[in-house]
Amino acid sequence: MSEPLTLPHGTLLLRAKRWLDMELRPERINVALAVCGVAVAWVPIVALTGIGWLVSGKWDPLVLRSEIHVRLVVALSLVFFAWKSLESRTLGVCKSLEAGDVLPDSSRAAWDGLVEHHRRRVHTRWPEITLAVGIYLVTLIAYLGALPSGVLRWVAPTLHDAEPFWRGHTAAWWWYMLVGQPIFLFAIGRWLHHWIVWARVLWKLPSLSPRIQPAHADRAGGLGFLSGPLGATRVFVAALAAALASVWFDEIKLGRALPATFAFDFLVFFLLSSALAFVPFARFVPVLFDAKDDGERQFSAIVRRYVDQFENRWAAAEDPNREPMLGSSDFQSLADVGNSYCVARDMRIIIPGWDQIRNHLLATVLPIAFIVFARSESAAEVVLRLFSRIVGG
Repeated sequence: MSEPLTLPHGTLLLRAKRWLDMELRPERINVALAVCGVAVAWVPIVALTGIGWLVSGKWDPLVLRSEIHVRLVVALSLVFFAWKSLESRTLGVCKSLEAGDVLPDSSRAAWDGLVEHHRRRVHTRWPEITLAVGIYLVTLIAYLGALPSGVLRWVAPTLHDAEPFWRGHTAAWWWYMLVGQPIFLFAIGRWLHHWIVWARVLWKLPSLSPRIQPAHADRAGGLGFLSGPLGATRVFVAALAAALASVWFDEIKLGRALPATFAFDFLVFFLLSSALAFVPFARFVPVLFDAKDDGERQFSAIVRRYVDQFENRWAAAEDPNREPMLGSSDFQSLADVGNSYCVARDMRIIIPGWDQIRNHLLATVLPIAFIVFARSESAAEVVLRLFSRIVGG
């Protein structure tokens, strides 16, 4: 039996993580990584802006944009948290698969091979080196003024506001372009890489003939635990939504757009984020559909046999030797058998539950819905307006 698949290890951050392993307790490692990431990406921008204000008496327009602070503090911290969440949740799923009887013995070797194959994909530095090189290549193209206006307008909007060769910009702006924004984009790309690896595991899992129990209480045939990593996906999607909302908020604040301007962009983002979260479970649909159909038919037959025996005992003519009706366990058993049939009948053909779909929708919509209140107001006015609506003022 191979060790369970762990996602965020064995990459460019391995040296930093090894040092943190020696200095900190495990539960604080990711907090330390998040603090270090924010400190390197955001704090120098604020410090350089403060120095510039002391020299010139004017604030750098860069720090007056919500994009900088939301991306490099809020969204970046959420992505770091999503790293930890994805690691712990996928590890828990793998342990449940290997410790339980979900996989038949005939599929154990195939599962071990699948895990080992994808572990090699994660425990290599080349995907992250490629990602880092790609980010700086795009930055170089933008510096030369050759980046098409439609490319990465969501991911790196500040690049499109700059003139070729970035003349006349402050030290804080250069730090954001060369350090802060690459760190943010690298964090996003790294999480996406690890989620894609896990999605490939989920996509191939139905071919291993997992055991499905239609009467299982999770309403997903006993496979509901596979949707656990969606909690990490919600955090990641909320981080992206907050980053997008900050850009759109700035555009609205500057009078260059209205909330309706971003309706199509929001629709595309919602569809892409939903596909990212739920498409990996698509191959389970026909398997669960067949199991649901078989389970409903089997439990219907069980209920019929029990009802026949129940009626023969209790609905027949009065028998003086029959046990008293009051206190008999037959009636509770009748209800239990009926409930088992209802569970099999109500089994979902999708593994994620409706509550998880709803939570994903909220994680996508709520950060972006904030800008509906923006119009031409400041962030403080937006918060006060939202609060007044909540309390009914």
